[in-house]
Order: sequence, then structure tokens, then C-alpha cells
Amino acid sequence: MDGDRAIGATYDCGGLDCEATVFGISADTGDELWRFKRQTQIVGAVAVSGDTVMFGTASIDDEFDTDPGVLGADGYLYAIDTSTPLAPTVLWRVPATDSVWGTPVVSDGVVYFGDLDGVFHAVSLEGDDAGTEIWNFKAGGAIVAEPLIVDGKIYFGDFSDNFYALDIGTREAGGPGSNPLGAGEWSFDSDGWFWATPLLNDGVLYVGTLNGKFYALDPDTGTEFWANPGEVDGQIVGRAAIFEDAGSRTAVAVPSGTGNIGAFIASNGAELNGFATDAGVKADLLVDNGVLYAHTTDDDLLRFKITDHGLFSCIDAETGAAC
Repeated sequence: MDGDRAIGATYDCGGLDCEATVFGISADTGDELWRFKRQTQIVGAVAVSGDTVMFGTASIDDEFDTDPGVLGADGYLYAIDTSTPLAPTVLWRVPATDSVWGTPVVSDGVVYFGDLDGVFHAVSLEGDDAGTEIWNFKAGGAIVAEPLIVDGKIYFGDFSDNFYALDIGTREAGGPGSNPLGAGEWSFDSDGWFWATPLLNDGVLYVGTLNGKFYALDPDTGTEFWANPGEVDGQIVGRAAIFEDAGSRTAVAVPSGTGNIGAFIASNGAELNGFATDAGVKADLLVDNGVLYAHTTDDDLLRFKITDHGLFSCIDAETGAAC
């Protein structure tokens, strides 16, 4: 949601022929406000800054790949202007050497995103420099995770088992191509690839991997807080969520792509009884007013009481009927 409108993206492929659509919908009426199409894939979600909507793509079909100077890239970050509702126009696009599957994040006039070539980009959104890359960082593997940006630090993982903390001030001072880790930066060598967005709570950084390992790290140093990582039976793709258990202890719920939602005591990683889903959960978890919400791969919306982890509501997301 962005104010009085919802903005999203989707794509559909017939073999290698793909069509992607970015769209705006009125939050009041549900009517479509505008749509923008390209022959490509848009895997991640969109980022919004005012009337500017940004999203990552794979390569673009020749029909639309006509901008001088950036032809034939294997991926792009697009920025479109939606101020004229019926006719969104391209403001600029930044080429990448591989597809952009992750969701871009905007912070303080800069948009940040990674690509499948393992390059993490910082692009200006301000004035005449809008669409200009400020700096980039080459990670060890493909980047698909949405980065977390907090207090001048950027946290994200890659597909080479590494998780990174980059310092915005250090990167801006170094400029484009300043790859080695510098002051205030670190990397953590894990035991799996990273897809999920990290979670920062009460001075602890929680990160999960595609082999089901879940880590609690010091955001300043990358040091592990728990003696051993938590573990769920399946890929961790969605974002974890913090909750208070029945003993008033802070705990963290961790989605599994193939099975039940895991639960761990935040202070030491001790495993708690989880939340029985009978299906995988690849979407982010949400805790609100004593309820844990989970969207399963069976397209059911589940609601659990966090006090006893019991399921009290199941709704078919497609039909709205009870399941």
C-alpha cells in the first residue's frame, strides 16, 4: 500500500515468452488506476518514492529495448513516473549484468538493489543525478534478498553462503567499484544461501537460509549470539516475526517453505513448540495484537493465537471461504 493506492507487479511466461505488468489500484474502490507492461520477468516487489515506482527486471524484449546507451542488458532497475495515471512513462533505467530478482529499497534519496551477478547497487533518486549509480559492491554470489537498511547500515545475504553488513558512509566515500570491506563493515560465512529479508529487533539481527538454518547475529560485528543456529524443516524464504510467548519471553517465529512454522526463544535460540500449518509458508509472517498471520503455499490465510500457538482461523485466500 502507498497512501490511497495499492501498487504491485506480476508476470506470466509461456516458455521463454514472458509478459510483466506493474499496476496501481485504488484502495477505496478497487479500480485499476494505471498499468505498465514489458516483455520480461518481474520477480520482486516494487519500491515507491512519491510518484516514482521502481522495480527490477530480467532482460527486455527487443520491442522495448530501445533506450540509447543501455541496450541489451541482462537485467534492469526501472523507474516509471505514475503522476499521469493513464500513461506511466519511463523516467530512467539502470542496466545490470544479470536479472534483478530482488525487491529494491529506498532510503534517504537512494534506491538499493542486488542482481543475480552478485552486484549490489546504490542509485541516486535526486535531481539531475536521478538514475545515476553512486556506488556498487561485488558480493560472492547472486543477490535476491531484499536488503534491510537501518541507521546507515545495509544488511543482505547472497547465494554463496555469505551475509553482509555494508556501511553507507564508507561506500559513498569509496565510490563506484570500491569492493573490499571497509570501516564498519563485515561479512558472515554461514551454511546456506540467503533469500529472506533479515529482521532486526532489540539489538539482534535474525537471518535465515535456504537450508533451514536460522541465525542470531550482532549487527555491529556479525558475531553469533546463539551457541547453535535454529533450524526448520524447509527453506526460509519469508521474513521471521517477533512475538511474546505464554511465559512473557521474547520469541521469534520462523517460516518454513515446506512445513510448520518454527519458534525459538530470542535470547538463546532454544526451540519452542511451533505453529502447525500442514503446508509451507514462503511469505513474510506478521504478528499483530496477539495473533500470528501466515499465508501458506496452499493459498490459505492462517491465524494463530501466540499464547498457545493454536490455530483459530483458516481462510481460503482465493475464495474467502473458510477452509
